Amino acid sequence: MQISNSTGQSTSYRITGGSGLNTASGGETLTTSGGSTATLEVVDCGVLDPQQGQECTVADSSDWTVEFYIADRLVAARTFAAPPPQVSLMETAGQYWVDATPEGAY
Repeated sequence: MQISNSTGQSTSYRITGGSGLNTASGGETLTTSGGSTATLEVVDCGVLDPQQGQECTVADSSDWTVEFYIADRLVAARTFAAPPPQVSLMETAGQYWVDATPEGAY
């Protein structure tokens, strides 16, 4: 999966998977209020400078969440059923969102 930062600010990001939950560090077993459990895997690929991208290797599994942070503040996140080929942090007039390129669109 290609991760890119299309903004004018440096950003860090985190990719979590397993259950789609993003509230614990990697490898933890989470128990929901309904009593079900899931293991959260965290893939931390680092920091992206403005207009920079890099490749991250993630396994094909369900419910991947990509989170982008600027100055340690979560600015955008999106969950996917399977890892898309490319995920980008976008920004217009101070509003951030996660854009994804669908499979086969390269």
